[in-house]
Amino acid sequence: MTAANRTIHAIVNQEAHRAFESGLNVLLCVGETLEERGEGGFEEQKPRLESIFREQIEIGLNGLGAYLGDMKLVIGYEPRWAIGPGKTPPDAGYIRFAAETIRNAARELYGLDVPVVYGGGLKVENAEAVSAVSSISGGLAALTRFTVPPAFSPRGLKEIIDKYQHRSML
Repeated sequence: MTAANRTIHAIVNQEAHRAFESGLNVLLCVGETLEERGEGGFEEQKPRLESIFREQIEIGLNGLGAYLGDMKLVIGYEPRWAIGPGKTPPDAGYIRFAAETIRNAARELYGLDVPVVYGGGLKVENAEAVSAVSSISGGLAALTRFTVPPAFSPRGLKEIIDKYQHRSML
């Protein structure tokens, strides 16, 4: 991880501390850049990804366990390289690996069992696949239409939820 990315995660950690101190629950987001993911196939990328996720969790969760009596913490995983219209999100296997690695790092480093949600844009096209990933505890839906112009509608959100729940109930 670059020094700049370490600094970003340290700032996020400080913000999480302030949020807890203010009585807010925290959604702490982690995810790799395209450069961090690197070249090669998924098997070649796995060791790099594991190192990146572990370092992000080590920095991001530092000292947060002290707040977890009355407060709640959820980790949002979003591959930063897949952010934006026209980007292809990772498949279920990639998401499973990321979520399991993140959860294991939180357990090993801090003894925390923290839910991990997919923050990479839950949408109709991927809701069933994401809900099938047992290591994911849910997903975030920010938009319901990703084409230009991007939009959000209650009807579109209901479609996403229905797709997610349909797969979860199978």
